[in-house]
Amino acid sequence: MTKGSTVYLFGAGASYGYSGSRTGVNPPLATNYFSTFYRLLISQDLEVKIGAIVNFIRDTKGIAPDALPEEFNEDIEKLFSELHEQLETSIANGDKSVEFFTVAKAYDQFVFWFCHVLNEIQNGEPCEIYSSLISQTGPNDTFLTLNWDTILDRSLAATGKWHPDDGYGIPFFKLFEDH
Repeated sequence: MTKGSTVYLFGAGASYGYSGSRTGVNPPLATNYFSTFYRLLISQDLEVKIGAIVNFIRDTKGIAPDALPEEFNEDIEKLFSELHEQLETSIANGDKSVEFFTVAKAYDQFVFWFCHVLNEIQNGEPCEIYSSLISQTGPNDTFLTLNWDTILDRSLAATGKWHPDDGYGIPFFKLFEDH
């Protein structure tokens, strides 16, 4: 870091107040991911597959699928960690049972579902609160975020002075550029 620079640390949930989403839904917190999902139109899209996730929760937490939005408020990171741990254990044990493939399917669905929810919500206007803060910062200031979304990144990019290709301060081996 450069002398005279400031480090801004955004804790988990800092983007919760983002109101620029075209969906009208705020970003989820760790304990309301399912209820947030069910407020989005993609919850009715049959291409957004969550059946294996719902079954995993039913089998491990005893929560019926129709009760998920109201009754399941467990930390989504904890749930994913449990799912990941169960999959890792099965792989380490050489398990090729039906249960292994069921957990592997839930894991895959979880990764895509998690991204679907964030992408639906964050692809709106840049965050006014972040933009206001950014306008008051200097070129040597550093932003650190513990958020899952890229709302801060998009607000930085909207200034035209920051670019994802090199703005993270680490070199990338390859960049995806629409092809």
